[in-house]
Amino acid sequence: MINTRQLDQTILREYDIRDIVGDTLNPDDVRAIGNGFGTFVVRDGGKSVAVGYDGRLSSPELRFDCPEERKFQIVEEVAERLKLISGITIHDMDGVRVQSDDGWWLLRVCNTQGVLVARCVSTNEEGLKRLKEVLSEQLRASGLEPPAFD
Repeated sequence: MINTRQLDQTILREYDIRDIVGDTLNPDDVRAIGNGFGTFVVRDGGKSVAVGYDGRLSSPELRFDCPEERKFQIVEEVAERLKLISGITIHDMDGVRVQSDDGWWLLRVCNTQGVLVARCVSTNEEGLKRLKEVLSEQLRASGLEPPAFD
């Protein structure tokens, strides 16, 4: 008997599968993917596989309330202030993404609600803490109290 599973199509990429277990990928999905991949490897004469993972630390995606009339302005204010800081790279398409030696953080607007969305990613705990602090400082400078980063 053949057992089929319907996977969330947003996780499938041309060359890999991207998601976080417990988000749109559950343990049964992981098991099914592993069994399916193993079957293809064995059928093609393979004897081993390599498994990798993204070992970066990241904050959860933070969604926090922001006055509808201020949300775009806050992101623009943050981007403008950051342009005055050396040692970082700023991308300001669809929000503001800041790249530094510690990693990166992103602040963007939710287009359907009075909400801002943020995420921080680093390779170590200290860097992640510094990224969260910089993001929090920028939000405060625009008069918005940042959410709790857990």
